[in-house]
Order: sequence, then structure tokens, then C-alpha cells
Amino acid sequence: MTRGRPRQFDRDAALARAMEMFWADGYANTSVSDLTHAMNISPPSFYSAFGSKDALYEESLKFFVTHHGGQMWDRLETTPALGDAVEAFLTTSASAFSDSGHPPGCMVIAGLQEMVPGSATDDVSHSAAWLKSQREANDRKMQNRFKRAIEEGDAPSDFDYRAAADFVLTLQAGLSNTARLTLSPSRLVSIARLGRRAIEAMLASGPMDQHGTT
Repeated sequence: MTRGRPRQFDRDAALARAMEMFWADGYANTSVSDLTHAMNISPPSFYSAFGSKDALYEESLKFFVTHHGGQMWDRLETTPALGDAVEAFLTTSASAFSDSGHPPGCMVIAGLQEMVPGSATDDVSHSAAWLKSQREANDRKMQNRFKRAIEEGDAPSDFDYRAAADFVLTLQAGLSNTARLTLSPSRLVSIARLGRRAIEAMLASGPMDQHGTT
């Protein structure tokens, strides 16, 4: 009797399960035993396929960005008017972070907060480095959107685009954290809409000095 070929390992399905575990519980609270059980693979297969927990975490973060992290950035780029773009970015974030079809909040934002220097996970060099590079890339994308508004005449030439970018990304991080406290989606969206009003107030008030006063 001829043996059948072994069932092919479904890497994407395994990554999706690992992503949800890391997303829900964080890096430190997710063990290799938890992961192998959820992914339905043996420890030897786990290490053969992914190398280490850290490597799997990094791959899961990238999987999250590909499948869950792009909508709000697409809205930011494709919405023409600056106020509309900021509102679309934040309300899309709020809706995504509170979607009941997956764990609450943003996996990348939660990872950045968990991987702070000096934490128990500070030795997780590769994934921590990737998170840092992702944060820097997001900073650039947000700043570039405000610089584009200046070029298009949608913001004054002396507009403090760095402060505006910091504000919007800080508010987005707050939305992610608040979503994990199970605040209702409608309340999260209401908070997100306040971001537009804050940016419009910045546009109207002129540049800030280094002490944060106009």
C-alpha cells in the first residue's frame, strides 16, 4: 500500500492564529506552548518553520499590517481635503480597533508599548527593531501628509506639521488603548472626530513656539 503525501503546512493559516494570540495577549503573555497548540503544530515543526518565538512575532506583525493595518492609511492618502483626511484616518482607526471580529486595538501600537526600553521584552531585538522602524515609517507618512497639505495650499506655509503629526498619532494610540477597555465603537468614533476639530484649531491659531504656546 502506497502512503499518501503528508498534508502541506498552511503557513498563512498558522500565522493568522499566531497573530490573533499575540494581538490579544501580547508578546510576553503568549508562550510557545500556547502558540503550538493554537497553530496545531508540534514544537519541532514550530522551530523548523519559524525559527523562534521572536521571529514568529515579527512575521505576525507584518501579517497584521498587510491584512489589518492599511485601511486608515489608505484613507489618509486618498482623501483630498486635510480636515477630511484626518477625520477619515481617525474614524477608520476607531472602527477597526473596535471591530468585534478580531481582538481590540492595534497590534502594532500595543507591541510598541510592550517593547519599551528596559521592559521584560527588551531583549527581543529583531521584533523590537522592526516595531521601531514601523513607528518611524508611520511618523514619516503622517508628516508627509501634512507637508502635502502645505504644498497644496490646504495648510499655511508655517504650519507645524511635526506637532500635528505627533498629535494625530498620539490620539490614534489612545483610541487603540481605549478600545481595549471595551468603550463602545460609537463613543470611540466620537472621540476620533474631535481630532479634526483639534487640527482645524491648530490651522487657525498659527504656529506654536517651542513651549507649545502660539
